[in-house]
Amino acid sequence: EADSAPCGGGILVDGDAVSPASPLRSMVVDSYTQINLDGPGVLCTNNGYAQLVSFFGTFCHYHAKARNGGQLNLSNCVSDFGRFGLIAEGKSPNVIATATVVNAASAADTTFICTAPAKAASWHGSQVIPRTTQIVEINGNSYQIKQSVADSNGNYTITVYNPDPNNNSVNAGLVADLTSGNAVNFYQKSLITTGGHVFEYCGSGT
Repeated sequence: EADSAPCGGGILVDGDAVSPASPLRSMVVDSYTQINLDGPGVLCTNNGYAQLVSFFGTFCHYHAKARNGGQLNLSNCVSDFGRFGLIAEGKSPNVIATATVVNAASAADTTFICTAPAKAASWHGSQVIPRTTQIVEINGNSYQIKQSVADSNGNYTITVYNPDPNNNSVNAGLVADLTSGNAVNFYQKSLITTGGHVFEYCGSGT
């Protein structure tokens, strides 16, 4: 039918539901078909991670969604019908690491240098290295990390990506000047990566 009442969910990958002693917050699925009439296929949240291989979502409200720093890696998957295909939104609700600005930088600069990040107590990994899978926040402004390069002193030169709202191919750089000692916060980006993905009639109904 073209429409239906929402039904129960499929897979929930919740990083907050894992034992604090566990170094892993992940799930692996292979050769799996999720049929939900307007229910979620897979929701990955709170810094959880899932690797989904040959995962088919049919008639789902969404096939896969990453939020609150959740990250999904899909391979050889198909999104069939339903309302939405793949959705990634937001970042981890809490800071995963902190650092400080080393050298001053000016508004519109695309790079800045910070100290090596110190991981937050709540972060489940052993360390945090600035990566493109993270969001960096300075003075209330958030940026995507485009590149990160370590130097011999252990500091990192970070290239930020701040798309111009009128032309996304233009990197507008820093919103405001930075001074030495400014606090730098790192967050986990909600992210979906996929290869060999087929979309068939997404948005046509449940």
